[in-house]
Amino acid sequence: GLRLDRRAIVPVCQVVFSRRARALIDPILTCFVVTGLLYDGNMSSRVLLAGAATAIDRTNTALDGLFAAGVAPVDGKDAIVWLREVEVVRRRIDAAATKLVGVIDRDGMYVDDGHASAKVMAQHVARLSAGEAKARAQTAKACRSLSKLETAWQIGEIGSDQMHLLGRVHSN
Repeated sequence: GLRLDRRAIVPVCQVVFSRRARALIDPILTCFVVTGLLYDGNMSSRVLLAGAATAIDRTNTALDGLFAAGVAPVDGKDAIVWLREVEVVRRRIDAAATKLVGVIDRDGMYVDDGHASAKVMAQHVARLSAGEAKARAQTAKACRSLSKLETAWQIGEIGSDQMHLLGRVHSN
């Protein structure tokens, strides 16, 4: 399976980027690489809900298969199909990640770990930028009122950027 070692990322940056650029990149890697849960191709989900853990494992296995098969369209027409199909997968994953933040917020689960909000918890635990964490929190709240749009996003019909925009508008 796919094996990603964080120690391998930094040497690549050192080879590709100058010392000055590395001084900027190394802190970025430190801040945004999700440590402790780095997927190594062999990790099994530790989510307690068995059906969800199985779905996460199958998703990771499916992505391993995609990368092993090669992300390589045969021609321009095939590239169009690839773009559409991979985008649907990305939208669905984004919808799940946002739904998670919404559930954490709705049920106040962020308090258990001492976080001020679901947004702050997502930012710290998943190593998100402040902007991404805010977008997920706002979008999750909007989805509570816009269930048909949430469903459309969950099946990949609506883009994540469009949903984040709806989240910003809804929060005002």
